[in-house]
Amino acid sequence: MRQYRSRVTGLLVLLLSAFLVHTVTTAEGQTTQDKMHLRLASSKPITSLDPADGDPALVTQLFAGLTEIDPETFEPKPSLARSWEVSEDGTVYTFFLRKDIRWSNGKPITSHDFVKTLRKHLDGFEAPKDLLLLKNVQSFFDGELEDESLLGFQAVDNHILQFTLEHPAPLFPVIVSSLHYRPVPVQVIEEKGKERWTDPGNIVVSGPYTLQRWRKKKVLILAKNPAYFDAAKVQIEKISYAMLPSSKFALKMYEENALDIIPISKRGQNSTIQNMLGIKEQLAEKPLLQTWYLGFNQSRPPVDQPLVRKAIAAAIDKEFLLEKILRLMGDPSNTFTPPPSFGAVNSKAEIGIPFNFKQGQQQLFEAGYSNKTLPKIYINGPADLVLKPLKLMLERNLPIKIGLYGEDEEAGDPEDAHIFLSFKQAVYPDAHYFLSEFDPASNANKLHWNNENYTDLLNKAFRQHDVKQRKELYQAAERILCQEEAAVIPLFYRKIAFLTTPRLQWTYSPTGTQQLWTWSFTDN
Repeated sequence: MRQYRSRVTGLLVLLLSAFLVHTVTTAEGQTTQDKMHLRLASSKPITSLDPADGDPALVTQLFAGLTEIDPETFEPKPSLARSWEVSEDGTVYTFFLRKDIRWSNGKPITSHDFVKTLRKHLDGFEAPKDLLLLKNVQSFFDGELEDESLLGFQAVDNHILQFTLEHPAPLFPVIVSSLHYRPVPVQVIEEKGKERWTDPGNIVVSGPYTLQRWRKKKVLILAKNPAYFDAAKVQIEKISYAMLPSSKFALKMYEENALDIIPISKRGQNSTIQNMLGIKEQLAEKPLLQTWYLGFNQSRPPVDQPLVRKAIAAAIDKEFLLEKILRLMGDPSNTFTPPPSFGAVNSKAEIGIPFNFKQGQQQLFEAGYSNKTLPKIYINGPADLVLKPLKLMLERNLPIKIGLYGEDEEAGDPEDAHIFLSFKQAVYPDAHYFLSEFDPASNANKLHWNNENYTDLLNKAFRQHDVKQRKELYQAAERILCQEEAAVIPLFYRKIAFLTTPRLQWTYSPTGTQQLWTWSFTDN
């Protein structure tokens, strides 16, 4: 049976490789592999290219932002905007657009395109979180404001775009690199319809690449956009995404020289590859800026008590869970913001709750609970692979019973779980993006937690220009969140490894949205 499966896998890889080469054959009869053709794999079907709901890793190749984040310094760098200014009070940002920026159909991109895009985002069921910083956006979305001229974005002229904020935010030039601030061709969307405007032949883009071909569930091909303002510097001419059923197919295609770079997420895979002659030198491990964590629903006893939450945190051996059971690449975490994000806590700061199950047992006793009086605690989350080991670990280290949804008939509504498992992936590498997830003043706060000191620290940090003071404020917020209140339990920061062909010259972006237009191949 194993030999049969191996033959089937080999045949499918051969067919996929042949299909991939066939679909990118040039008119001259030569494949673009002979030129500058980057071959990638996608682990899941690509279903949308719309910046409103598409995969950021792909969408950013098609739609440029006012700024882009430098993958090495994390500083904003000019893109569609050539420069920007900020008012003395820090609430008004004026962006000056390049005058040579055009849509892929040749039409100029103007500040009015940004205004139309932002206005379109306010027609949805929920206002995008990163737009609520703009003056009067929340009031307009809630129906309390009718005058659109009072919204915090306006076109001063064709090449000057101005934003007025609710309060100072030094991080704003980074925030405008996010997807909702990237202009889309509103007129094309209205003409072709929301479901068809991203089809090949319809789509109009602003970024370094445009869509050449898209065969659903098989392959997607991008081609260099000659109308892109910086096209002369884009060396990769074509990018193909092969949609593969598993990582085994990707690894096999890489071995067959049918892919140029593939991600490796499992520690076991990493170890196997390290022993493969001729490939282990091509393996590089990178931070992912992704934090997995447990959050407490503090509307439900007994996790409404800090001592109970601290006891559960102290009972989890994160290093053992990550490396021995899950066998994932990453680092155990006691604080929430993953390094090297700005504001991440230095490990020497000793913030958070380390593994000490005896201390956890004592804290449960101090909270007035024993194994006979503590009610069953239910955990809900997307990863069954993580939840079952957590259940066993907690029940072994504490006098506690854990229920999992899908296994326990008495669990009830998953939304009422005592604890939920989740993860946070960076859109931009800053502590504000991570810590604001739990701001008690936020509508997205799922903890039912109220801590005015935490909110105050986040607000002060967001408005603070001094780098050192911002870091200190974030560190104080982490201490409240992960230690004093134990409102969440950070579990681990994920890492990822990549196999890359030696001739690929690339710069890794830990946010996951790789800037493929800066990559190139050597002649070797």
